[in-house]
Amino acid sequence: MQAKPREIFDRDTEWDELVRFVTNPAPGPNLAVVYGHRRQGKSFLLGHLARRYGGLYHVAAEDDPRTALDSFAASVADWPAAGHGGGSASRG
Repeated sequence: MQAKPREIFDRDTEWDELVRFVTNPAPGPNLAVVYGHRRQGKSFLLGHLARRYGGLYHVAAEDDPRTALDSFAASVADWPAAGHGGGSASRG
């Protein structure tokens, strides 16, 4: 297991759980939904995780369904692992 980034203080349990999720060897796509109180560091942890492991991190805004779907589609299109994008691994 890769060491937790220095910028992340404490949060050992949370980091380890997230790393276990992204390194799961099971075939096929995985989807995680992370929720909790505001301003607790969820985006910070997930952004670091996505950059370190090449994952897609997308923050779902409270938009109308069409705008939300378009935003998600743009994130997937920009995701380097999708094979046709070249942008950032995270979009928020």
